[in-house]
Amino acid sequence: NYGVAGLSAGNTALMASVMAGGMVPPLGIALSTLLYPRKYRHAERERTAPLIRSLKRRVEAAEERIAKLEAEQKALAESLAAPAAPGADPAATARRLAEIDKELAMVNALWEQAASELAFYEAE
Repeated sequence: NYGVAGLSAGNTALMASVMAGGMVPPLGIALSTLLYPRKYRHAERERTAPLIRSLKRRVEAAEERIAKLEAEQKALAESLAAPAAPGADPAATARRLAEIDKELAMVNALWEQAASELAFYEAE
């Protein structure tokens, strides 16, 4: 390491050439991405394609689960609003509604996370 030895000896001019040499690879990569952008976009798309497919499946599964939970929630709410049928347990229905609310909150959060990641990777 001549640059470090020169710096310890008080020669700062040598360190400037070391710094310039260290900048060559990043500048070369930047120039390459400007001259051949299709090559890098294609490679990036190939790299992210499995991730995008996985995120789409997660979003679709969450949407299906949300739809089922909302349908059940609507049916239970209607059964509570209707006159009580013989043998109906309004307390159990209310407990199930509370469980559905918690699960909906969790599934909505998972959907939001997956959807935002999907939007990020699809925008690239």
